[in-house]
Amino acid sequence: MVGRRWLVGALALLLSALLAGPPGAAAGQGAEERGRVDWEAAGWLDDLAAARARARQVGKPVFVYFDAEWCSWCHQYEAETLSRARVQRTLRAETVPVRLDWDARRDLVNRYGGRGLPFNVLLAPDGRVLRTFTGILPPQELIALVRDIPEAEPGPEEPETTPSGLGRAGYEAYRSAFLEHVERLYAPDVGTLAGRYETGTGLKRTQPRTWMWLEGRPGWSERAREARAVEVERLLDPLDGGFFYYVDPHRPEAHRETAKLLEHNAWMVAWLAGSDRHRVRNAAWSGWFFLRITLWDAENGGFWRARIADAEYYARPASERLARRAPPVDRAKLADANAQAALALLRAGRRLEDPALAEHARGALDYVLAELLHEGRLYHSLRDGERAVAGLPEDLFWVLIAGDAVQEQAAEAWRAERLGAVATLAARWLDERMEEGGGSPRGEVAALAARACGLRERYPVLPAGCREWALERLALGPETRPDWLVPGLRAWEARLGERDGRGSVKVP
Repeated sequence: MVGRRWLVGALALLLSALLAGPPGAAAGQGAEERGRVDWEAAGWLDDLAAARARARQVGKPVFVYFDAEWCSWCHQYEAETLSRARVQRTLRAETVPVRLDWDARRDLVNRYGGRGLPFNVLLAPDGRVLRTFTGILPPQELIALVRDIPEAEPGPEEPETTPSGLGRAGYEAYRSAFLEHVERLYAPDVGTLAGRYETGTGLKRTQPRTWMWLEGRPGWSERAREARAVEVERLLDPLDGGFFYYVDPHRPEAHRETAKLLEHNAWMVAWLAGSDRHRVRNAAWSGWFFLRITLWDAENGGFWRARIADAEYYARPASERLARRAPPVDRAKLADANAQAALALLRAGRRLEDPALAEHARGALDYVLAELLHEGRLYHSLRDGERAVAGLPEDLFWVLIAGDAVQEQAAEAWRAERLGAVATLAARWLDERMEEGGGSPRGEVAALAARACGLRERYPVLPAGCREWALERLALGPETRPDWLVPGLRAWEARLGERDGRGSVKVP
């Protein structure tokens, strides 16, 4: 029996959706009100190849700025720094500025090591990385940084833990290192994973997949139970529904990133749905209804990217918010985000006993297979009818992992055929890298590859030994987000035969 609080929340969410109008309707107005940069008038390019070509002609470095429509830090950076006339003059005089979308150009984000927004890269005309930095710089600091360009930025030297072997002893040693890493990130004063890495950088993003992996493990069961309640209090929007991206406890003002991202909300729903507390389960329902009402594209299928951040709107009292339009929706659709949503909603649907979650999970995956798998390529994103960036390993592996779960729940021949095409693309990517000198994936991609390669019985085109190859590259670094490695840990546990049926892990 669902409580009165949940019913009130659902009605408020529906009212908010009606007030907001169609998704994305107010996007132009929101950008204008924030006083953001007129990029074209300011001389910014939107293509890195063109920017590098111009840089070679004029002998200047390229200033690359990655942003996202949903990112409130980016809005602030643009309003307080990039829109200033003296900053614009300096960037035009000293560099060739180019603005790129974080979601649409995830390939470049990965290449340059981006871990957060706003993300900036200074490139030499020949493409060498001169400097990278994340976050907001005041105008004078950015000007000084651009004028003091180094010869080249050395790559980060971070000690990493990698598997000493793939047997039980190797797994237990790696698991111990991972648990020590997680323990270091646990903040008792906050009650969740919100501590600091060894480097001093603070962890601010919730780690729902890690919490689900920790369930039932010695020393973590009660902390996991309490963390659910803590994250509901920190992140749930009780009026419009859904979960904010994060609260940063390491800043004096405890900044709240008010974007509501698809995959973050889906994993939060999956995690919270397993709670034995009425209020926490109601929060899972709230997150699910937010996804269904606000981010689901009822006309074409698939989930939109996010509800855009708007700190000023969310700071208002409930009575004022109900009288205003909610922030617009970022209408991009991403392959990996929809695949993650499919996987998370299947898990949540079993816990909430609502078949609608499984129905939308199938719809999200089928949208990716129908629209983003196009002419033999799997594209990362689709916005305004244009597909962008094909062949990202994160997309390939998440789609295969989600596809396995969806097919087990409701197999269809059409879907199996399309998943086979994705598996062929993934096999090609793996073959190229498994060859000597083919390069190694990062820890996050290695974890996904290991998880997908564990499904070789369903996808026999995947190369033999790819799971072991990926597990050997499961690198745990000082600033590794725990959620990145959980798929790899689950793949390793499956290999050792520690899993007690699908979705249940025996704790050694």
